[in-house]
Amino acid sequence: MTPEHVDRVREMAAAGQSDRAIAEELGMSWRTVLRARNRHGIPSTWAPALRGCGTWGAYRRGCRCEKCRTHHAAGLAASKADRYARRAAGTAVFTHGANAYKNWGCRCDVCSKDASAVNKAQHKARRAQ
Repeated sequence: MTPEHVDRVREMAAAGQSDRAIAEELGMSWRTVLRARNRHGIPSTWAPALRGCGTWGAYRRGCRCEKCRTHHAAGLAASKADRYARRAAGTAVFTHGANAYKNWGCRCDVCSKDASAVNKAQHKARRAQ
């Protein structure tokens, strides 16, 4: 990127234009504009869109309001129901063991014995504390 391009990016960024708009006008990729901003310390006006309460994003950011907790719990329940349905249909691909016992609801001998061994080890570790 030439010094003239950098100056033009600086001017357009100061005017509040987006990286894509700058890139279109200069005939380059928006990633090139982004790299130029980072390399030359040109501040960006871009910010990720924050979604409100009741979304996965809000819960991941730490919101624990009733709406976010309810949405998160519903999403987890839907994921679990999907896993169980795939296991019942025979289309699930998973490794048997303690993880399959807990996450996939598999109750075969391998999964049951492995889960039991993990529970015993965790119980023993808690008692040792």
